[in-house]
Amino acid sequence: MQPNQYPGQYPNPYPNPYPNPYPGQYPGQYPPPPPPSSTPTALIVVLLMVPVGIVVLGCLAAIAIPAFTRYVKRSKTSEATGNITTISSGVRSYYARMSSSVPPGQRVSPASLLPPSTGLTPATIPTTQRVVDPPGTWETPAWRAIGFSMSSPHYYSYEFENFGDGRFVIRAYGNLDGDGISSTFERAGRVSASGEVEVDGFNITNELE
Repeated sequence: MQPNQYPGQYPNPYPNPYPNPYPGQYPGQYPPPPPPSSTPTALIVVLLMVPVGIVVLGCLAAIAIPAFTRYVKRSKTSEATGNITTISSGVRSYYARMSSSVPPGQRVSPASLLPPSTGLTPATIPTTQRVVDPPGTWETPAWRAIGFSMSSPHYYSYEFENFGDGRFVIRAYGNLDGDGISSTFERAGRVSASGEVEVDGFNITNELE
């Protein structure tokens, strides 16, 4: 670039087409750059996002923790449903054995071909911890007839009730959260007119208690 040979008399015919690559070296010709910010923008963004992240994590925890608790409880209820199914199979087997022992032509009441009733076993419903039953807990006529016992730790108590008219019910009681409110799982059954043992589906009350 050629300098203006006649400053103040004629306009410079050679204007500068390029910006000054070295600002500050020629004072008065270019404006100085703005001063740097005292607080970096990235730091401000991070500081604003911290409380937002805390709120989001709190919301996720409020949703996830109860859901996980329900999942754990529901996994424990498989003990009750599985054992009641096993007991119902034992009742069918007992009825078949007793029916086959009846002399031909002899009439007997259906109730006499079903196992006798038995109370809650164990007598105290377990709560938050699984229990191990002392020896002899399951040595009752009904449980021996059905062929059912619990040798491993468990969360539920069980009972079998024979109504005396060919109907029966199998129940399991639990209290998984220890709040004194029991859950109840039951299956009712009966001897049909054709002489077969029929068992209904599950009737569940307070499943996750």
